[in-house]
Amino acid sequence: MTQIRIIGVDPGATTGIGVIEFDSGVPGTCTGHVLQCDSGLALAVIAGLIEGAPGHVGVATERYVAGLGREGGMASLTRSLVEAVHQLAQERADKSWVRPAHEVKAWATDIRMSAAGLTAVAKGMSNHGLDGLRHALFAAVKDAGLRDPLSRKGFRKPGPPSASPAHRRSTHEVPGARLTDIPAVPQTTSGA
Repeated sequence: MTQIRIIGVDPGATTGIGVIEFDSGVPGTCTGHVLQCDSGLALAVIAGLIEGAPGHVGVATERYVAGLGREGGMASLTRSLVEAVHQLAQERADKSWVRPAHEVKAWATDIRMSAAGLTAVAKGMSNHGLDGLRHALFAAVKDAGLRDPLSRKGFRKPGPPSASPAHRRSTHEVPGARLTDIPAVPQTTSGA
């Protein structure tokens, strides 16, 4: 069994970051966390989430699509942030994905998000945090082995996640590899 953390990022002036954690041995159970921050803090927060992951980690970022209402300085900021997050993920995470919002939102519907227990996690926030969770859920199910919350096999809410750290290894050079295809890095302990 391997602990997996998927970080979903909705980049912009207000950046939404959703985190889904699950155990590969229990693919129908996950925990979700969400936060929003300004673009100036986003990279530091994401780097901390990558480094503090209890096992394998992937980063799913929303791709910037020109002409969808973000023009001028905000467009430039968003494009730069997408590139910076993707670069950070390629350097430090096990896997990274960049997908357009329309692809993710068409699948990560409100019904699917609610079935996973993720809508309640983002309650009271603007949509940025929930959109980060949408990207995290999409990648967790499509790329990392989490069971679809709407599957017939069922989906349940988990207990508290493990907090043991893991060493980072990048596998972005293996096209098509699932996050769970990466061999687990053994934990080392110091003898005292």
